[in-house]
Amino acid sequence: MARREWAGPAHNYQKLHQQLCDEGLLVEAGNGLRRFIKDYAFSSPSAAAAMVVGRAANGRNDWKIDGTKTTYGEWQDQQVSAAAESNEFSPDYNS
Repeated sequence: MARREWAGPAHNYQKLHQQLCDEGLLVEAGNGLRRFIKDYAFSSPSAAAAMVVGRAANGRNDWKIDGTKTTYGEWQDQQVSAAAESNEFSPDYNS
């Protein structure tokens, strides 16, 4: 679900919101909301968050892991750290 109208000050994401509405990807859902009729791949977590809340948003901070208070940014940092640690013990095939 997404906010029906852009609620924040003018922003580049406002144009994307309008484009998604014009193209029929965001359709009326009632009660001041819109819904996506199919999956849409956003260029960033912030773009996705902005479409949902109808204003500029920081997706790394605003998205939370379901059922937790962990932000997307914290989760992403944990994943990068875990990958880096596992690579410390991997053989270097480029040498």
